[in-house]
Amino acid sequence: MTFDDKDREILKVLRDDARISAKALAAKVGLARSSLRERIARLEKSGIIRGYRADIADSPLAAVACLLVKLKQTPSPQVVTRLKRLPEVKRCLSLAGELDLLIDIAAESLARLNQIRDEISSFPEVAETTTAVVLRQEI
Repeated sequence: MTFDDKDREILKVLRDDARISAKALAAKVGLARSSLRERIARLEKSGIIRGYRADIADSPLAAVACLLVKLKQTPSPQVVTRLKRLPEVKRCLSLAGELDLLIDIAAESLARLNQIRDEISSFPEVAETTTAVVLRQEI
């Protein structure tokens, strides 16, 4: 699918505020609401817009970590399926090289973070894990 500057503008505004009304969004990007709705429907259908969600800050008491995982065999889609069921898993990246997955986890406590790490480590497909607790997010 090709998209133009108007589509990019729509995506930028939606990244900043996914709850913006169609009327306000149409005014910001200079389109009629009907044209805006058609463009958004096309962007959703093509998979460029995958959903709308609230970006909720982690509790200041939360424990955040990156879990580096080496799998026994790749690909391993069943691991990703199980990770999707854990609400504390914020992101999972497939990597090239010695490690296979980088998993971002945000839990309410170090104890819960430890439970999640232990659960992931116990997956039969997992060969090895390394945990890096995040001290501060710079960017």
